[in-house]
Formats: sequence, C-alpha cells, structure tokens
Amino acid sequence: MDVVRFDDNSTTWTRAQQAYLILIGMAANRQTTQYGLLCQTHMRWGEAKGLPLRRPLGAIWAWCEERGLPKLNQLVVNADTGVPGDGAQAADSAAEQQRIFEYPWHTIVPPTAEELEAAYRRKWPNKMAA
Repeated sequence: MDVVRFDDNSTTWTRAQQAYLILIGMAANRQTTQYGLLCQTHMRWGEAKGLPLRRPLGAIWAWCEERGLPKLNQLVVNADTGVPGDGAQAADSAAEQQRIFEYPWHTIVPPTAEELEAAYRRKWPNKMAA
C-alpha cells in the first residue's frame, strides 16, 4: 500500500491538518515557532511568508474555539515581536501558550481536513471568496 503524503493533496485544509499535527508536537515540547520557519522548515513551503498560513491557522483557531480548547495557533509567533499575529497582547499570548503546553493534546483524535475547513467556514463565512 502506498504512503499518502501531504504534498499529494496540498490544499488549505490539508495544510491546516498538517500544521495541527506539527503544533501538537511542539506543544508537547513546550516550543513555539515563527511563521516563516513553520512554512519553510516544517511544511516545506520554501521561502513563504506567514500569509499562506492565514487560513490554515485560522481553521485551527476556529476548531479549537468551538471545542473550548486552548488556541493551538498561538504557538506560531511573529519573528519581530515574538507574539502571535492575531493581535494578541504579549501577556495574553504567554498565558494562552502555557494553557497549550499543559493541555493533553495526545488524548484528542486530530481533526480531519474537512472538520478544519468546516470550522473555518462557520467562523468566517464571508472570507471564503478567492
């Protein structure tokens, strides 16, 4: 049986699923990452800036919010400011990161690409054009 890779079906929502898996590993190691590093190193998106992650991380945020979970996307920070790019204040993001680090992510079945897409569409129904 062939191995299916994320690059075989690279959509916004499969990238969201891939980012989720990367981020729960980072949470277990109490790590954060920068937008560019997540794109370049972990997701193999070359020299991409944070923009390609807007929808994938938004989908993770929406999925976590719907379930009352810590906002896993808060582990991805701006290289210059060290805080997430969603407008969070440094103190708020540090507190949320502690919640993320302490949460037992390994006990949750990871979301499917379809679940992440649906959460994004429910949260931002008017942002689906383009």
